[in-house]
Amino acid sequence: MNISDIVKLRDCGELKISYITNWDYSMNQILDNFGLFPCEDKLKEVLLEDAQKIVEALLFKDLAYGSEIMTTKEATKCMEYFFSTFSSPNSRYYSNAVKGADNNQYIFHINQFTDSLVDGGVVIIDGDIAVCFWVSDDD
Repeated sequence: MNISDIVKLRDCGELKISYITNWDYSMNQILDNFGLFPCEDKLKEVLLEDAQKIVEALLFKDLAYGSEIMTTKEATKCMEYFFSTFSSPNSRYYSNAVKGADNNQYIFHINQFTDSLVDGGVVIIDGDIAVCFWVSDDD
């Protein structure tokens, strides 16, 4: 498994996986560097477990229609690879996802960071590295 495998498996919409050196940038500067709207007030810090569930949800289904893109097993494998590669015990996680009423689903259309119909993702800050996993889907 590698990053290009993840991009190929999520063959719907646009998937952005990137990282930058973080020279003590503000969150808005980091978002702007990732090509996202600099709206840090729309992000919330989440726990690792929630960040993992968010990335898994973004891999599993299309955001615009909710259609399955890959199996849950594939989505889990991709998510585990991503976090094992870019996360550490010191990482902090941020997302625009809002938990749904049942606390098991995430809503992504409320706080948008691109010009797409719907987008969502996770930003990881780990010392002097910032990592972005962001999905944008259109109708």
